[in-house]
Amino acid sequence: MDRDTVLARGLRRSMAAALAGLLLACAWPRPADAEVYSFRDRGGVLHFTNAPTDIRFKPAVFSRPRLGRVLWTPRLSRRQSTAVAPDGIDHLLDRVARRHGIDRALVHAVARAESNFDPFAVSRAGAQGIMQLMPETALEMGVVDPFRIEQNIEGGVGYLRRMLERFDGDVRLALAAYNAGPGAVERHGNIPPFPETEEYLRRVFLYRQEFLRSSLAGRGGGA
Repeated sequence: MDRDTVLARGLRRSMAAALAGLLLACAWPRPADAEVYSFRDRGGVLHFTNAPTDIRFKPAVFSRPRLGRVLWTPRLSRRQSTAVAPDGIDHLLDRVARRHGIDRALVHAVARAESNFDPFAVSRAGAQGIMQLMPETALEMGVVDPFRIEQNIEGGVGYLRRMLERFDGDVRLALAAYNAGPGAVERHGNIPPFPETEEYLRRVFLYRQEFLRSSLAGRGGGA
């Protein structure tokens, strides 16, 4: 048997082993508090375990989309730009905004500015999900899985409500705190002079106006 044939067979075995491991990890029912770890070895094979014995194992992030399938999603790219949230997300944003007493146009604008309504978005800084919760913020808001749409929206809108209360209802300061952190707003006594934060506020208010216009158009011009 020549060398190329041996290598080809080895590659096929590695791919088959990786696929089998992934399917097993995705299909096996996990207790709510179970943790699954994974790593890819030099041969390209993915290994999964719930009891890591090697420092190469890292927590694998799972999420359960609306169709009920379990996907292993360590990182997914952002969607192309869209002005309108998908129906299910749209209704969730409306419902959670009403429960927290926040203008739904503002909540939609924040979700669009943060992730473009992508429930699997991950920023370079590690912010996750539709409302782009940092891990420490998710923990503070009781979010167990930031890739679960309902939890992420509840945590993000709840946090925005806290920022509005902290800054006496000043929407600009609350948004700046959501983006740059409340400590930065308090240190500067105003919107922090960060280009990213200034651009963030500009986009949120632009998206809010676009949402209001589209809502009026959907009602036939408000008639």
